[in-house]
Amino acid sequence: MSESLILQHRRWWALSIAAVAAYAGMLLDYGQRLWALEYFQFYPVFVVAVLGLTISRLREGVFPDQRAWRIEPISLCLGVAALWGAGWIWSPWLAALSLLLLGDSLLSGHLAVRRCWRLLFLLLTLPMKLDEQLVHSLQRISSTYASTLLDRLNVPHLMSGNVLELADKRLFVEEACSGISSVYLLLAATAFYVVWARVRMLQAIPLILSVLWWSIVANIFRIVIIAAGIDFYGQDLTAGWQHETLGIFVLLLAMLGIYSTNNLLEFLLGQIRPDRNAQNKDPWRLKSVQFWNYLTAVRPQQRLATGTFCISLPRRPLLNTLTLLMLLSGGWYWTNVVRAKVESKRPEDLVAAQIDDSQLQQLSNREFDLLDETVFGSVSELTTDGFHTETRSALDDRNLFGARSHVWDVSTPFGKGIVAVDGPFGHWHDLRICYESQGWKFEQTSVHPIHGQLPGKDLVTVRMIDVNGQRAHLHFCLVSPMGALMHAPVGDDDSRFGARIQERLANTIIPRDSGHWWQLQMLVQHDGQSLTSEVKAEQRLFAQLLALTLQRWKRSAGVDVP
Repeated sequence: MSESLILQHRRWWALSIAAVAAYAGMLLDYGQRLWALEYFQFYPVFVVAVLGLTISRLREGVFPDQRAWRIEPISLCLGVAALWGAGWIWSPWLAALSLLLLGDSLLSGHLAVRRCWRLLFLLLTLPMKLDEQLVHSLQRISSTYASTLLDRLNVPHLMSGNVLELADKRLFVEEACSGISSVYLLLAATAFYVVWARVRMLQAIPLILSVLWWSIVANIFRIVIIAAGIDFYGQDLTAGWQHETLGIFVLLLAMLGIYSTNNLLEFLLGQIRPDRNAQNKDPWRLKSVQFWNYLTAVRPQQRLATGTFCISLPRRPLLNTLTLLMLLSGGWYWTNVVRAKVESKRPEDLVAAQIDDSQLQQLSNREFDLLDETVFGSVSELTTDGFHTETRSALDDRNLFGARSHVWDVSTPFGKGIVAVDGPFGHWHDLRICYESQGWKFEQTSVHPIHGQLPGKDLVTVRMIDVNGQRAHLHFCLVSPMGALMHAPVGDDDSRFGARIQERLANTIIPRDSGHWWQLQMLVQHDGQSLTSEVKAEQRLFAQLLALTLQRWKRSAGVDVP
């Protein structure tokens, strides 16, 4: 092996090691976050399939000249900037975007391989929680049309928001039944087929758009089958092997619909065999056929096709520069990780680092049991009308409402309502999702500092209305037993686009499993439109409830409370 070839291999190995140092930590964190989302749990298989297809296309193609490498400068600069931004604000999402942009730039000298690599962009979660909005939209669509079909089948039911109430059972149309679980999987599978089979763009676009339609149809069918099975035959298909079998059947049904759509598009967009005998009789007809065949022709793939906005750079300086930048970024990242572990002095961090799951469960139970019906007895503006405790075992319910809840039925000068402490949660929990599943619609969402606490937008206030016209104000925050408040990653409805992006990026700074948090909420019902002064008075009342909750916890821990 020649000396120049050995040096080339050494540079590639050095770049690979630098990439591992720069990306491994944050990509591992991003992978854990993806796995926590049910609709992205297919991603390990998808990554392996895409990498395998990319390698096979690399073997089919021709590498650029050894002394030069074609790159796209825009995506390269954006990738480097995203890498440094990810380390600066601790954003695994930006780190994943950076890696994809750098790979896209380095593969711009081979378009066939680049198309394979771009499939990985499907694993980027949508910014500003747009994926959650997609979840809610699909839930509403599935619930609405499933209810219509159940009416046709004479199945007695009541659809309130995303809650399906039957005669003997109350079902929540969760994310697994709304279509979002299969939408991402079917979208990834369809896009992979489009790249693998080199489907024409004219056919690929409507084929990919059909994924949404077939996913919704299949999941409406799933909801109807579950409800009809319970009503007609008394068979519960919401748990066990029956539920999994039904899910696989629905997924195969959606794939069959996509396959049939692909065959239909091949027929509609196929070429027309010209009739040579009619050339002299109707020349315009022949020209129309030739024009259509030109549009729908499958053009041969070039063995070496490059991007439009590409430049050639010497390979050695390019690899050395990228290696240096990644080593600097990786060194900065791991230095901050070590420093954070050494310099962390918060009591909750030290406790969380030394206890196992069983001890954490015991600690959570102790904190929960400290709160009883008398905790808010000293608040003059609040009267307790009832008190009960709820414990949930189903995984979906625990994720939505928390494993345990203390609920106080209360009366306030502004109206009747409830106060609840739910949890524990390991990360930010958006309570609006729970109320939306029960049929509430949101008119306005705003974030505010909490009276008597450190400055920060930690209190979320929501004006909402249900299907019966009942209005209510919802106030909630997440708090740790040591008194720390989690910053609410929720933008005001009237905030600017840039501010919303900042809120979204700020949410990535919060570790996903940073101890345990309890959610304090207060819901106050109103007969009509309320004044701004009433909302502020409710927020002051909420601050009193939070102070009394923390006081109970801190006194039990032996902390002096003024």
